Amino acid sequence: MNAREHPDGQAETPNEGTIEKRAIEMLVPPHDVTCTVKDGVLSATGKAPSDWVRKLKDRGPLVPGVKKVDATQLVSTEASETEMLAAALKSTIFTFPIGVAEIEPEQEAKFESAAELINSLLGKVAPLSQPLMVEVIGHTDTSGTEGLNMSLSQQRAEYATRKLVEAGVARRNLVPRGVGTAEPVRNRDATGDDRLERSVTLRLVPAKSN
Repeated sequence: MNAREHPDGQAETPNEGTIEKRAIEMLVPPHDVTCTVKDGVLSATGKAPSDWVRKLKDRGPLVPGVKKVDATQLVSTEASETEMLAAALKSTIFTFPIGVAEIEPEQEAKFESAAELINSLLGKVAPLSQPLMVEVIGHTDTSGTEGLNMSLSQQRAEYATRKLVEAGVARRNLVPRGVGTAEPVRNRDATGDDRLERSVTLRLVPAKSN
């Protein structure tokens, strides 16, 4: 729709409410997105799929009355899901008995859940320019010598890696690494049970180039 003509031949500039309505009709924003127009700038805020964000950037300037599109306040729903999955991965922990490199039987089911989480997360980040992997980090408490702790932590990392592969994660996506007591799970000044230090944790890391 073009701007209306005044009787004297001058074009009437549509008001911001009219431009907003046209933009919404043309772009059909997701229900989590709010579109506003001010001084000819079409701004969108909220969460939207990346394909709609591209649509906004491509078609937004074609809306009559829109001079510029501002998409800086939009969050990709894919990015939001990836962040939640990454946070869930980081909070996943497998604990071990003292001096042992195998978990208690009741924790076995956690490997199935962790494998599903890893595969989902890696699937989300696959389109990124930099390939990512999951580091499987073995930890120990401070009892025993550091030499024994390093060996035990590596055994725990290798054990967890095997379990994750058995649960369906591709081995190439996992990097086992034992750290002994070098990277404590909780604050060193914290008091209480050391059970969390006798563990394996997971972390998303960039894949190493060959």
